[in-house]
Amino acid sequence: MLRTDRSGLQNGSALFTAIIVTVLLGTLSLLFMTVSTRHQQEGASSSRKLNSFYAAEAGLNVAWVELRNGGDGAVGRADAPERLGGLEFFVESNDLGDGLLSLVATGSDGHQQSRVELVVEDDSAGISDFGVFGEQGVELASNSRIDSYDSSQGSYASQVVGDHASSNGNVGSNDDIDVASNAKIWGYAQYGPDDPDSISIGSTVTIADGYGAAEEQQELEPIVVPSYANLGALSAPRGTTNLGPGNLQYTTITTRSGSVLNVRGPCDLVITSGATIASNSTWNFDATNGPIRVFAKNNFELKSNSTVSTTTQDPTQLSLFLSGVHSDVCDSSPTITFASNSQFYGTIHAPDLAVEISSNFEVFGSLKAQWIKLASNSRIHYDESLASGTLDSGSNYAIRAWRKLEGEALPTVLE
Repeated sequence: MLRTDRSGLQNGSALFTAIIVTVLLGTLSLLFMTVSTRHQQEGASSSRKLNSFYAAEAGLNVAWVELRNGGDGAVGRADAPERLGGLEFFVESNDLGDGLLSLVATGSDGHQQSRVELVVEDDSAGISDFGVFGEQGVELASNSRIDSYDSSQGSYASQVVGDHASSNGNVGSNDDIDVASNAKIWGYAQYGPDDPDSISIGSTVTIADGYGAAEEQQELEPIVVPSYANLGALSAPRGTTNLGPGNLQYTTITTRSGSVLNVRGPCDLVITSGATIASNSTWNFDATNGPIRVFAKNNFELKSNSTVSTTTQDPTQLSLFLSGVHSDVCDSSPTITFASNSQFYGTIHAPDLAVEISSNFEVFGSLKAQWIKLASNSRIHYDESLASGTLDSGSNYAIRAWRKLEGEALPTVLE
């Protein structure tokens, strides 16, 4: 009779179980090591990718500074990159036309590369971005001052800190700029782009944002004078005379001492031969209900001790267009006089005339002419709400787009 050895069977079963458990633990251990190694590799790869991205972004920052200081935005080369610690980068600059520029930065940590693109637009100051622009020259006499404010943000007085408001009172010309002693420009001064265009600066002068040459000449927009039924000559007697609203045209407008001439908007007022506002008379512009545009074709005289007043302190509501022509800066025909003891809130546009602003006439708005002279102690306060572009000094660019270039993605190309 056979007897079964139960202890041997139990030992064999235990051994088999131990082997299975050992194999399973080994497999799990190997799997854990594989996963752990992969995570470490992925972490290292992610870290390298992030570092290369930071390098590319650093390259864009350097290119941006380069661009803002008059450069073309290109930094380093693929075969000679710039280095930053253990990182390196280079930036390619591509002109897209229409004032657009593509900056493509490539960054590397020595193992991986990242590319990012910044598309910017040239937003350099245009004609409307200058408080004062004299196409053939600007002259600031001693102690004259130019600064800026924003009428949409309140009154000029509410924005004054110290002895001026904001510092966007930019002055421009296609020719020379002459700044006499003690004059102050709280903004940027930009003289003409051609040789020998220059700026002359007297002693103790302040030009807050510096000065430099323009990249190209800028042309003042010509005046298109509307035409309406001519009502002849208007001579305002003592007392009050009201004009407007509506569109009106006169051959001449003159006032007498003691007279008050009110012009109410909305109104186009055309004066075909000349306007003379006599001493001790007042010309009042009421733009409460709409803007006022004054077109004077020949003489325009605001005599000493006359007064020009506005019911609104919004310079965008009153425009003075002077369409006469001077042959040079010394030409006195037609006669243009701003000797009024007044604060003028509006824009003055005289593209073919020499205009001199007396010390008694304070402008809140802008002044554009062929030649400009600001008398000693005169004041111009540019209204920033008239600007069309960036008001910062020098070469200006606005960011239009940013993106990461993944894989073989190509930079922006305009059709």
